Amino acid sequence: MTAHDILNNPFLNKGTAFTLEERKELGLIGLLPPYVQTIEEQAAQTYAQMQTKANDLEKRLFLMEIFNTNRTLFYYLFSQHLKEFNPIVYDPTIADTIEGYSDLFVDPQYAGYLDINHPENIEATLKNAAGGREIRLIVVTDAEGILGIGDWGTNGVDISVGN
Repeated sequence: MTAHDILNNPFLNKGTAFTLEERKELGLIGLLPPYVQTIEEQAAQTYAQMQTKANDLEKRLFLMEIFNTNRTLFYYLFSQHLKEFNPIVYDPTIADTIEGYSDLFVDPQYAGYLDINHPENIEATLKNAAGGREIRLIVVTDAEGILGIGDWGTNGVDISVGN
């Protein structure tokens, strides 16, 4: 695994929290700003950035970008602001991202998209979505009745990967 693979894997990436020893061992020297931040410093910086967002939809998109790039930071930050973040990351704000999913789509977030027109691809889809990880739990939705807003088809995947 290359240094870039590590930095682009949200399950392995710790951003500026990689220690100097880890940076040497993983080939990250020069690929990150030289200052090593604690998770607390990262969280404070990220929270301040989120506070500059104009509305809850922008805050949600920002937080989900953190989710897509650094799961350790996302879950730490979320745990520090659970009551504040829950309505931003989930209901009611997630309804806005579901309704606009096609326009807002940036990253598949490790979801597996099953195609009713190609059932022969189910096994390959599940293997590809797992990405070599040992998956013990999956969330499946047909998106038929989401949050009382109805059937949103593929847009409903945001419920499954929302948090």
